[in-house]
Amino acid sequence: MHVDIRVLIDDEATVVEPHGDIDISNQRAFADVVVPLSQTAGRYVLDLTQVGFIDSSGIGVLARLRAELRNRGLPLHVVPSPRVHAALKLAALTGVIGLHSSVQAARLAQNDHPQ
Repeated sequence: MHVDIRVLIDDEATVVEPHGDIDISNQRAFADVVVPLSQTAGRYVLDLTQVGFIDSSGIGVLARLRAELRNRGLPLHVVPSPRVHAALKLAALTGVIGLHSSVQAARLAQNDHPQ
């Protein structure tokens, strides 16, 4: 399975927009794009609204990405699709990742860490 990833970088944020499912077959390619961007991003927004499915390997990439950003003193801002939100809830990550209803809301959110 293939995931297309669009990256938008401007003065305010790095916005990463994967399109497609994220699972064991493509999680490495997904990680190879999203994790290195965390090294230079100021505000990092992961727009997962076009992701219909994410498995535990994809959730693992999100946890790694969150850890990388946290080491730099930054939160991870995520805009989930309903299915991704359900997977994050199941993985007990909804309280540690900043979840937002839109990319605009994520761009405007404070760069504070969630609980």
